[in-house]
Amino acid sequence: MKGQLPRDDRQAAFRLIARLLEYPDQSWREAVPAFRAALGDLPAGKVAAGLACFLDEVARWDPYALCDHYVQTFDFSQATTLYLTYEQFGEQRERGQALLALKQVYERAGFGLDDRELPDYLPVVLEFASSAPAEEAEELLATFRPVIERIHGGLCRLRSPYRHVFSALLSAIGPVSKEAGGNRRCPRGVRFSG
Repeated sequence: MKGQLPRDDRQAAFRLIARLLEYPDQSWREAVPAFRAALGDLPAGKVAAGLACFLDEVARWDPYALCDHYVQTFDFSQATTLYLTYEQFGEQRERGQALLALKQVYERAGFGLDDRELPDYLPVVLEFASSAPAEEAEELLATFRPVIERIHGGLCRLRSPYRHVFSALLSAIGPVSKEAGGNRRCPRGVRFSG
């Protein structure tokens, strides 16, 4: 992928961001020191700075308020849902086709998908990108970059601390070439428009 981070650092950033986007329950809060340690392994720059801002900001939040904010932001808002195909397709049949196409991409790459989670869930997409061949990860992230940008915009309007995570994610993805993201299709031909 074309970006400022070397491939290994980009993959580490995707893994960390996937974890930061999990529900901030007690086990998530107990993992914050490990998140900070992983952050220390990333090179200085926009990605590390954004994730550090997020961790610093949520450290000042009441844990129950943060859990409520997470649910209100990601579970009850179409504009900021972490299910990347939901905004376009909702519960329509076409979304099922997009989900199936994503699942097939994961299977072809040998990525084991937990059946408890949908393949368009952003932390799942990031886990895939953290372990997939660079070309496949670039194609998938280019496909979803417009949606990620819209979620980021919604989080900025809300002044959500998660805006820092999405800013870091967009920096880690880097610019998308016309070839990689210009057609904005779900992998293997399922139409997806940004």
